Amino acid sequence: MVVAIVLVVLAILLGLGGLLFTALKWLLIIAAVLLVAGLVMGFISRGKARSLR
Repeated sequence: MVVAIVLVVLAILLGLGGLLFTALKWLLIIAAVLLVAGLVMGFISRGKARSLR
């Protein structure tokens, strides 16, 4: 009985660890996309500002 409880607890912990890893991976992907979008928008607005002078 104790072995079954230990296995259930380990399964829950490993499942939460995998879920946390997946969440962090998606956060990293979203952060990278936002960084690239910000760089592109910055270069575009910088080019427009130079052409107005």
